[in-house]
Amino acid sequence: MPPRLASGLVSQLKPCPQVVQLQLRDWLPTTFRGESFRFYVERLDTALQQLYEEHGPVAIVGHSAGGWVPRILLGDQPYEGKVYGRRHMVHTLVTLGTPHQSLELYPFGRVEEHLSGSHLDAAPPPVRGSSLKFANHFYPRGDCFEGVRVVCIVGDAIRGRALWGPLGSQPTEPGKEWPYGGEDGLRLLNGGSMWGSSFAGGSAVDYSTDEEEVEIERWEAHQPSRLDQYLAHQCYRCGCGQGNVDGDGVTPIQIAHLPGARNLILPGVWHNPGGGPAKPWYGDPAVLERWVQHLEPPCFDKSTGSPSADTAERGVASPVGDC
Repeated sequence: MPPRLASGLVSQLKPCPQVVQLQLRDWLPTTFRGESFRFYVERLDTALQQLYEEHGPVAIVGHSAGGWVPRILLGDQPYEGKVYGRRHMVHTLVTLGTPHQSLELYPFGRVEEHLSGSHLDAAPPPVRGSSLKFANHFYPRGDCFEGVRVVCIVGDAIRGRALWGPLGSQPTEPGKEWPYGGEDGLRLLNGGSMWGSSFAGGSAVDYSTDEEEVEIERWEAHQPSRLDQYLAHQCYRCGCGQGNVDGDGVTPIQIAHLPGARNLILPGVWHNPGGGPAKPWYGDPAVLERWVQHLEPPCFDKSTGSPSADTAERGVASPVGDC
């Protein structure tokens, strides 16, 4: 988690959240040798067990790639020879700009992982080569983890644009090049298309089943630079195969949500910090206060194991273990 997000959560939550620290060198074996993400899952597991012993069930906040790794930790399928099954330790998973359903089309390719386990023999071959595909194969929905509320949040700050032509390639259509469309994909509200143009103001749109709209303050209009648009275009192509779609500058909206989760879009919010007042990101105080309420323990319907509609008895937000 970026330090600015961690410091913002510290000011919002009592007791203070715990941050799982990762360094650039921690990623090198996975990036260049194809080792699994077990190093990440184990580190998160250690922090989670400590918090659980002290406070009971907690909330996990994951920014970017750190949002999908906890799905492996919560699940009950063996991952590299170990079954974690920690869903009883977590009441909420909040993901921020997480590429849950990324196609992983990186410009220089990626070194495939070599995940082990006989249970993968029946899975599609790509599942062995990608921990993200492992998570999406075994836990494709936000409601896969009984007793855990999953909230997927993504900013809508900028539409990608190629360096050539007025708009670049045509936007992705649901259910075509993006393979996660269809009835179990995202619902489009009010007849609008989330593949429409970006805007830097208005209300956050909730794509969860209750169609609730969550208000967020209007941002001062910001016109992205051509460089911003090009960089977003390249990032979006890696994630969903198309560049001139909408997102937070790194993660396109299409791949940031999960069926069965509470899915939110924050207009005008960017992926990374450091852009100043014109580029608010997930950890800025004004943005943080619009999603931090989702860290409060929900009330669950005992008959279904899902969050109930009545959440009036929510308590104080639990500590946060970051991924």
